[in-house]
Amino acid sequence: MSGDSFISNSEKKEAVEKYIFDTNIFDDMVDGKLELSDIVNCKKVEIYVTHIQIDEINKCSDVDRRARLNIFMVKIRPILISTSSAAYDISRYDESKFGDGTIFNKIKKGNINQVEDALIGETAIKEEIVLVTNDKRLKNIVIKLGGDAIFLDDFIERLKKK
Repeated sequence: MSGDSFISNSEKKEAVEKYIFDTNIFDDMVDGKLELSDIVNCKKVEIYVTHIQIDEINKCSDVDRRARLNIFMVKIRPILISTSSAAYDISRYDESKFGDGTIFNKIKKGNINQVEDALIGETAIKEEIVLVTNDKRLKNIVIKLGGDAIFLDDFIERLKKK
């Protein structure tokens, strides 16, 4: 029997698509624009987050909304990954890597208000995960830098085809 004809169980496993949600997508879930069941029931999709999305959700000043955002986060059971770079006063150093900052700085473009977006976008690019966002600027720069990014409507269409 040839070794080439053997297929392991891991090779038989269907390919999954990897997505990382910008924090604004969790807002859309709470607002009913994305059905939780569509994500939970789709076995061909993996959702990733970094501490950035978790931290941003936990900063929500509306206690009820923050609770609902956290419930959605728990229910979709995302895979927690480290950011690909670290930023002073933003990053949790045990949940981030020390990158060279090249992609991070291109996304941030000197705008101090874009640090979190830059960390999420760079992580999507370096980890080869599709970024789902409602931020046109972030989507376009991620694509320009070689990553893959889509709007929520495109993500919903992809889920319907699964």
